[in-house]
Amino acid sequence: PCRYNTAPRGDALHSAGKCAEWELGERAVETAKSLPRKYWDWYLAVWASEFYVNRAEACDPAERSEMLGRGLEIIRECRLQSPLEERFYNKEAEILIADGRIDEARAVLESAIYQEHEANDGTPCMIPAAQCCLTYLDSILYGVNDYAKIIDIARRGVKNAAVEQEPVNTGYFLFREALALDGSIHEENERNRSKGFGNQELVREALNTYELAYKLNIAESYRKIIRTRFSILCGKAGIADRRLPEDD
Repeated sequence: PCRYNTAPRGDALHSAGKCAEWELGERAVETAKSLPRKYWDWYLAVWASEFYVNRAEACDPAERSEMLGRGLEIIRECRLQSPLEERFYNKEAEILIADGRIDEARAVLESAIYQEHEANDGTPCMIPAAQCCLTYLDSILYGVNDYAKIIDIARRGVKNAAVEQEPVNTGYFLFREALALDGSIHEENERNRSKGFGNQELVREALNTYELAYKLNIAESYRKIIRTRFSILCGKAGIADRRLPEDD
């Protein structure tokens, strides 16, 4: 177990970044750097790097990339020390996205989601990267009609959430999966109706996923979209025996 209490340092960096106390934050970073990286936990590492993200948002545009680079350096050093800590991959990707380096961010997220990594004892294992799946959907695949990729990432998010220690909005993954299934049906219908709305098995799979998402999403904004898309899909496919729970 770590014999250093890193929480006060992480709290100080969190407060400094939120309150624009740049000099205080820089001193806190320098103090934290007196600890070997192997003693940094995720909390200290994330808030130290986030301090520079906050500073990048407030500084002169000419200095923005430099500030983001400082945050990136911290999180990458910590990721080398803890190669199975999902938060490090996710924060690295977020910083790259903030710097407009989308392809690099995609590679980092896919590394966490798809690849095995060695634990410190050399054992290969997969990372339960549900948060990385969420970032991938929101920042890499938002507004993109790569339906197959969206479905794959969303399903991996649901699977990974089963072993996450922190709560993840599983309903959101199901929402994105349902929309992608829906979109793929409409797209396929333009080429061959029997494989689009005529594919009753796929249509019902999309409807089932919408229904699960509806049950798990409290936000009315999501539910409104689901009600609309569910009705359209039923109408286009000629399905009259399906209703969402609140429609009964």
